[in-house]
This record gives sequence, structure tokens and C-alpha cells, in this order.
Amino acid sequence: MSRPPVVVSNRKDLWGNLGARAMDPALYDPVFFGASHVNLDRLGLVPAWAPDPRRTRLADRGVLLVGGILAGGPKLVLFERGIERLLDSVPPDRLACWGGINTHGGRGDEPLPPYLERFGLVGLRDNLPDSRYQWTADPSALHEALWLDYPVEHEVVVFNNWQPGCRTGVTGFPAMSNFFRFHTDAMRQRRIEAAIRFIASGETVLTSSYWGLMTAQRLGRKAILVFENGSPFSSKFLHLRRPAPICWPTSWRASLSQIEPYPDARTEDRDSAAAFLSRLQLFFGLAD
Repeated sequence: MSRPPVVVSNRKDLWGNLGARAMDPALYDPVFFGASHVNLDRLGLVPAWAPDPRRTRLADRGVLLVGGILAGGPKLVLFERGIERLLDSVPPDRLACWGGINTHGGRGDEPLPPYLERFGLVGLRDNLPDSRYQWTADPSALHEALWLDYPVEHEVVVFNNWQPGCRTGVTGFPAMSNFFRFHTDAMRQRRIEAAIRFIASGETVLTSSYWGLMTAQRLGRKAILVFENGSPFSSKFLHLRRPAPICWPTSWRASLSQIEPYPDARTEDRDSAAAFLSRLQLFFGLAD
């Protein structure tokens, strides 16, 4: 069995987006327990001409880009530069992407970046029927806490994206955000489990978090996307496998009748993620 690939993620800091942390494959498959991690944004800080020992390591081990932002605009330039460094360092047969998403602040009809063709294996969260790339559930669909039984304790709960300009703007209900700041993997795991339990406690979940929406749907809860500015801050919400109503903070009640039930979401996502994980093991030579 080969050594596990280097896992490159949006961030591996002590703070940030809980949903991004929930997509670490080491949480779900022991073959990734020894994987090294590299921050995509920090990799983007390295000048193209500068010697960087990480590049040799990336080429030798191969790279799994997890939850990668595939395109973005000026605010995400470091992520895009990080991907450029990957493409400069790693051959296609050692480069894979799981949970990639075409993130813009635009209308949602932007094309996928052409450099995606240089990845040897691709699984996108975007549901693009006319694309050559198949939709694949992200790694967080494999979390065991999704399969526990949780009582409904509240009519409504709110799960916010923690960043300014990306919140729901809804007050007056139990609320949690996707922000975390922890120093150990065990603390991070407890935070993920607590967030899943919180989301499950609501009959209806109002959220501006992509992971919050996926989790609510997988748990069989009613889910509505609510944004303080009335529209999504990213086009990633416009290519959902399972669409949800989108509304202003003051109009979410009118959207309750628009919610589609997705009783098979949890099983569908788990099976999709498990199948892609098997493909990854073969791709990187990790299968027994």
C-alpha cells in the first residue's frame, strides 16, 4: 500500500469554517490517518519562482484537494494561486479533487475552470447535468453522527455562516454558527458533533451555510436558505443537488410551503461519498 496523499484543503487553521473541517477524509477512513495537510491559501502565498520543499513532497506523495474552491474572483485569489502551484508541482495521475465547487459571487452560469481537466480524478459538489463531471457527495456525508436519532426540540433553529455579509440576519431563535477555534482534532470532532446535534434539534432549519443546508437535509429536517441581503453570497448555492427555498430574513415563513422533502438524502449522500472514497483508494494505490 502506498503512503496516503497530501491532503490540501481550503484551510487547516485553528479557526474558520466548520463545514470545511468536516470534510477532512481522515475523519472517515483510516488510510488517511497519516496524511499531511497543506493550506491551499498558504500554498498560494509561495511565489512561482521561489524554491519550496513542499512541492517535492506534493509530487512524490500525490495530492487530494478536498472541498477546493475552483474559481472565485479577487477575494479568493490566494486559493486560485494555490491551485496553480498544485498544477505546477503534481502530475495528473497523482492529483485528485473531492468536493470541489465552482464558487463565484455571480449568477451561477460561470463555466468550470479549464484547469480542472488536469486533475486525474474529480468529484464535484456542483450538480451540473450537462457537465462531464459527475456530482459526488462531499466527505462529510460519511460522518457517523448523521445516523443517530435526535429529538426535535425547537420549531426553528438558525445556523449561520459566521462571516460578515454571509449570515441569515434572523434573530429570536436558538442559533449557532459554523465558526470554530480549536487546538486539537478531538475538540474539532466534538464541535462537528455538537453542530449536527444542534441542527437536528430544529424542525425547520434557517441557514446561510452550505454545510448547514446539507446536514439539515441529510437529517430529514426542513431547510431554508436565508441571506441577510436576500440573495446568496456565492453561486455555490445555485447548483445544489437538492434545491432549497432562498429568501430574505423577513420572508422565510412564506417559503415553508416551497420546501421539497428529500427522504433519501442521507443514504444517497453516504453511498455517493463511499463510492468515491473507493475510487480514491484505487487512484492513489491505497487499496489492500
